[in-house]
Amino acid sequence: MKSIRYFLALGFISVSVGAFAQDAAVLTAWEHLNTFKREREVNEQVAIDALLEAKKEMDAAAKHETTVAKSKTWKRRGDVYWLLGTDPSPRLILARKGALDTAMYSYGRALVVEFKSNGKPKVEEPDEILNRMLSIGARFAESAQKNLKAKKYAESIQEFGSAKTAMEILAKQDPDNTSLQRQMAYYCYYQSVAAAEAQKVDEALGYAQKAVDLSPGDTAFAVALVRLNVFAQKFNEAQTAIDAAKKRFGSLSDLALIEVKLAMERGETDRAATLIENGKKDFPALKTEFILEEVNFYLNSGNDEKALEAIDQAIVAFSADPAILLVLNFNKGVINDQIAENLEKKDAKGLADQIAERRAAAKIGYEKTIELDPNYTAAYLQLANAEIIKANALIKKANDLDISKVKEYEALKEEAKVFFSNSASILEKGYANEKAKPDSDPNRIDTFQKTLLQVYTKLEDAAKRNAIKAEMEGGK
Repeated sequence: MKSIRYFLALGFISVSVGAFAQDAAVLTAWEHLNTFKREREVNEQVAIDALLEAKKEMDAAAKHETTVAKSKTWKRRGDVYWLLGTDPSPRLILARKGALDTAMYSYGRALVVEFKSNGKPKVEEPDEILNRMLSIGARFAESAQKNLKAKKYAESIQEFGSAKTAMEILAKQDPDNTSLQRQMAYYCYYQSVAAAEAQKVDEALGYAQKAVDLSPGDTAFAVALVRLNVFAQKFNEAQTAIDAAKKRFGSLSDLALIEVKLAMERGETDRAATLIENGKKDFPALKTEFILEEVNFYLNSGNDEKALEAIDQAIVAFSADPAILLVLNFNKGVINDQIAENLEKKDAKGLADQIAERRAAAKIGYEKTIELDPNYTAAYLQLANAEIIKANALIKKANDLDISKVKEYEALKEEAKVFFSNSASILEKGYANEKAKPDSDPNRIDTFQKTLLQVYTKLEDAAKRNAIKAEMEGGK
């Protein structure tokens, strides 16, 4: 019996020594960490060696049965890997890979691995763990943003996911912390952005929905989900998302504007018109935005007269915004030209006065556009086209005369040349402005050249005709 008790005692001593050894390893790692901090700015080599030794000690302690269930073990391991992941020393390049993931996992274990006698978690330095986890999430997010900017979408999605995981670990310990929930939602939102940029629309929609689920009280995530569904042309889902947002937030101006576009996309013209009118009344601060939507609505629906009415409203509303005014005036010119063309097809002679009135209104629209921006060269083409239309009408009238009416024929031809000459002057100015642009449009350059070639031919101006022809051939 004595011998049995003796061996049992030896076994007990052996276990105790092993447990003590692992506790000592945690303490040794702590001393190595202190050495690292003390020597980092004095002797980098000594500091890095100490940090790598601390890593060995903590990796062993994290596997041993006597220390694996202690919060201190995982907190110290998290500290080691945090330093491995954040210290800029070139000597840590190999050790740095995956270090922040391991630090995050270790800190997470430190929060849940050990319990007090009352059943509540026993956590080593909880405030420092919280700060470190927040920092880890921020670092992952910063790297993810850089990858997003560099169009490395897969890497960006993965890193935003890691940032979200850091917040999820903390949220499990503090489920009522809405700021953590919103931070997770924020990272999900950016995952949706990265996925959308990568043309993975369904994946993007999934992340956007998670953002809404995580932070249902945030209007920005709700609006983003609606916009993404519209972009994906999932119109039913977009309307469902709008209806859900309305239940949570009531009427929102951003959603109201999107709903107008959605109604247009779905061909619900009456509903779109009603939504526009309601929007102008319900959101006076955004009345101008709804007026602009009204212009687009009538333009797209082909209702020229209503479009002109909406444009007149918009011109008043945007009187202090030259960028929008020039587009409105240009479209006013185009619409009046379209109406004039339709009237000509219907009854050119009987409706001559109305046609002339529309052409004059169109000219005013184009001239106001150029007044606002001399480089808006599309307006020059439209003005020149109006002069060419007049010239061609006179040529047709001359060609329809009896062959004996030579004087009348010549008079009409000369009158037509005046309009061709007017168009040439307009085209030359617009062409020069377009060529002078640093971002000149090759298609518009081509249109100017071809139109000038035709006009110079009509004017029988061989020198200018040959010059523009040479430019065209030289650009090939």
